[in-house]
Amino acid sequence: MISYRPNNHIGGMATVSYSGLRTDFNRYSAMSDEEFVRNVHLALHFAIFCSWFKENTSQQVLADDGVVHELYHLLMEREGWDVGGAMKRLGEIRRVFTRDLVLS
Repeated sequence: MISYRPNNHIGGMATVSYSGLRTDFNRYSAMSDEEFVRNVHLALHFAIFCSWFKENTSQQVLADDGVVHELYHLLMEREGWDVGGAMKRLGEIRRVFTRDLVLS
């Protein structure tokens, strides 16, 4: 689980529980496609933090087929923008999410 405590710095301070992150990952993984799309903004935040925590490479995260880049496209399509058919690739996006963000 990711939680935040305000402090004097912009954005506050994040605290992390590894087992909580695993619980979050399992929750996103168990969502139906409809639930995942409805919560993609939260999944995107989780992906950003988890990618940093796992020290995933920029290629894994930000490239055209990177997990964060793909989740952003999904978010934009959910909001009505035409950004290249991310909804049609939802299954593949979720496979990348699972592959790159799994916590053992």
